[in-house]
Amino acid sequence: MSIQIVHSDRHEDAKWIHDNLYEYNLRKTGEERVEIILEPDAERNTLLAVRENGVRLGGCCWHIRKEDHFVFVDFLWMSDAARGTGCGSALLQTVENEAKNAGCCGVSLGTNTFQAPGFYQKMGYTVIQEEKRPMKNCPENIHYVFRKTF
Repeated sequence: MSIQIVHSDRHEDAKWIHDNLYEYNLRKTGEERVEIILEPDAERNTLLAVRENGVRLGGCCWHIRKEDHFVFVDFLWMSDAARGTGCGSALLQTVENEAKNAGCCGVSLGTNTFQAPGFYQKMGYTVIQEEKRPMKNCPENIHYVFRKTF
C-alpha cells in the first residue's frame, strides 16, 4: 500500500480526523454522545495519510505551544485498515520533523488506555503524567500525557 503524508489547510480535513476519533472513542468507551463542534483554528496544523487514489486513511492535528516551545498533538486517528501499516508512525514522524524544523523542544500528547499508549512508547515517548479516568466500558481507564524531547 503506497501512502503519502500530505499537509492540509482545510478545516473539513481536521474535522474529519476529529470526528472519526470521536466515533472510535464512543465505540470503545460506551460513553453518551454529546455534540462536539471543532471550531476553525488558524494555529492548527493538519496532516493526512492518503493512498495514491486520494482515499484518506487517517490524520493528525497539532499546534505549537508558544509558552514552552513544544508541539502538542491535538488528535491523531488511523482507520482500522491503516493500523499496523506504518501510517501512524509516518504521521508522527512528520510531526516530529516539523517540530524540529520550527525549533521546538519536543512533542507532547495525551492518550487513554483504550487508545494507543503502547504505540507512543514504541515511538520513543515517555509518560510524564497519568490519571485514572473511569469510563462506562473502561472502568480502569488511565489518561496518559506523553512527551518526547529532542
